[in-house]
Amino acid sequence: MKKKVFKIITSAIMLIAPVGLMAQHLEYKGIPIDGKIEKFAEKLEQSFGYDNYKLVNTGCDWSMAGIEYGNRFDVYVYSSPLTHTTYEVILRIDIKDWAKAKSLYMEIRKDLDKKYTLNNRTESFERPYYDGDGFEIQAFNLGKAQYESYYKTKYGRINLFIMQGYKDEVSLMIAYIDNANEIIDEKEEDSFRF
Repeated sequence: MKKKVFKIITSAIMLIAPVGLMAQHLEYKGIPIDGKIEKFAEKLEQSFGYDNYKLVNTGCDWSMAGIEYGNRFDVYVYSSPLTHTTYEVILRIDIKDWAKAKSLYMEIRKDLDKKYTLNNRTESFERPYYDGDGFEIQAFNLGKAQYESYYKTKYGRINLFIMQGYKDEVSLMIAYIDNANEIIDEKEEDSFRF
């Protein structure tokens, strides 16, 4: 009788253990940031109508475009160098008008504040610049302004920021980074260094 009970308990543990060991992943639009990059990009294309296109010298592994928050964003997907495991999704839009950039940042920030835990936020200009002076884009391009919100989740992090853009614009970016797969990327990157 003891052997039978032991076998049943052992079998149950062996069935349950693999489920508990499966890694959970940060999601982007309900899609786990996981798996081969081609499959991940295919899900974005099929589920949300993102357009595939290849950009040169972006440093990313897959580039797409899609409509988010009523605007066309470039979408960059990054994967590990050996197994091509997806670990990061970045949305980027370049904006020439400060009022539009700030408004979009605030809209996205409000949405992220509802869903995730804020880890850190900085929204400031350095002297002589200030919000409303008409030189906000110049301030960003000179490194004299910061608009950044960093969020943490159980499975990754999300970073929202406005940064230096091209000559007369700023770039608004949202980065979704999966913790488990970022570790895979770092290990694979380290294997190239030896």
